[in-house]
This record gives sequence, structure tokens and C-alpha cells, in this order.
Amino acid sequence: MRIKKISQLALIAGLLCPLVSQAAITSDTVKAWFKANQTATANFKDGDTITYADREKLEAFLPPGYGKEMFFEGMKVVVRDPTDMTPAKVYVDAGKAHQSKVSLTPGGGLQGYVAGQPFSFESLDVNDATSGTKVAWNFNYRWMRQGLAVNSVGWVWVRRGGDHEDSDLRKDPKYGKYFAGGGSFNRVLWAWCRRIYFSHRADLADQGYKLKTSMARDTEYRELTSFYDPFDIAGTAFMIVRHLKESKADDSWA
Repeated sequence: MRIKKISQLALIAGLLCPLVSQAAITSDTVKAWFKANQTATANFKDGDTITYADREKLEAFLPPGYGKEMFFEGMKVVVRDPTDMTPAKVYVDAGKAHQSKVSLTPGGGLQGYVAGQPFSFESLDVNDATSGTKVAWNFNYRWMRQGLAVNSVGWVWVRRGGDHEDSDLRKDPKYGKYFAGGGSFNRVLWAWCRRIYFSHRADLADQGYKLKTSMARDTEYRELTSFYDPFDIAGTAFMIVRHLKESKADDSWA
């Protein structure tokens, strides 16, 4: 797919979803940014490192608002050549087999969806007001394999001001580089996390694209997070259930 086409679809999604919470950024702001940068060319190559000093090289490729979050003293963005991001064959095949059945409801909901990517890229049009909603549904039902399993994830309470150069996370020889930036670390909690997709599973065509369990009924996924450190919070856990009916809010328990 051409870079221009990807940029057009990114614009649609950007208009649909709120950007970084900044009241000054509106859909008109995004449209103006897109119009001004349609012909932008990348003046960087594989292996280049972009720092705060030359951050303007990225501005044409980041929708308004993102720069405020991404640009900071000490930042380093290492450029890599494009990579083939084609999802698994079962996902691609499921999409091709069932996309003709999928459509949007008048309220923007999804109907007729079975598995795979709901809407083909060819069906999206930057001039079609519903394409943004279709892109959002494509993102929601992107290829996620069977789910997510993270054995150790840190929850960091960051306070404005100060720094965290003396924190164990910052000093970690392997992951310390990912904890740059400002702010002081008030507390760090550690947990493991599991998310299991129960329905619309492209890898389970022989099971009707869902797990064989009563918990799959009307359920997109269930996610469990359980804390194990520090000791005073160990054993605390919470579960989130995402329902298939988009108008139904998530259920959660702790």
C-alpha cells in the first residue's frame, strides 16, 4: 500500500478518535495539518537517529498533539526500514471469506462480522464519512492471535517535577532506556496480565471462530491483571469483560 494511502486512512482515524487531550486541537486542525503535508517526503533513512534537536523531521508525519507527548529532551527515535506487517494467513483468509457480510448499522455499530479484518482497505475512501468508523472497527478487530500474556508489567505512579534517575527502573541495564523523561516515580507496582479472546477467533474456523466454553457467549475478551509486588498490594486483582454488543459497557471486578 502506498504511503499516501496509509496517510489518508490515518487522517480518517485521527478525525474519528480524540487526539491527545488538548482543547485547542480540532478536526479542522488535523485537516489543515494533513493538507499541508500531503506531499511531505521523509528526509531520514534506515539507521538514522532523530533527537530533540532535529525533531522537526518528524512533524509532517505526526498528527497535531502527538509531538507534545513524544518530543522531550533526551529523546531518540531510531529509524528502521518498512517491515512486512501482514498478519497471519488465517486472519487474512477469514477476512476475505466474510467481508462481504459485514456492514455498519445506522449508529456506527458492526453487523454481520464473523472473523478477520471487517473491512478491506480497498473499500475505504477518504471522502466517505463512514470510512473513519470502518477503520476504527478494523483496529478493534486487528490480528491479536489468541490474546495477550505478560508475566511482569510495571505500573508507575509518576508525579510532575523532579526526576527519577535514582530509581531501579531507570538504572536497569536492559530496560532503563525506556524510562527516560521527567517526573518523579512515586511508586512502582508489579503485576502479571492475561487477555483471552473468546469470539471472532480467526484461528478457530473449525469451532465457529470461538472458544468452546459458555464464557464465550456474548464475550469478545476477558482480561485479568493480578499484582504481586509490593507485599501490601500482592494478591489484588481485577478483571475486565468486553462484551460483543458495542453499546454495552465493560464489566469489571476487583
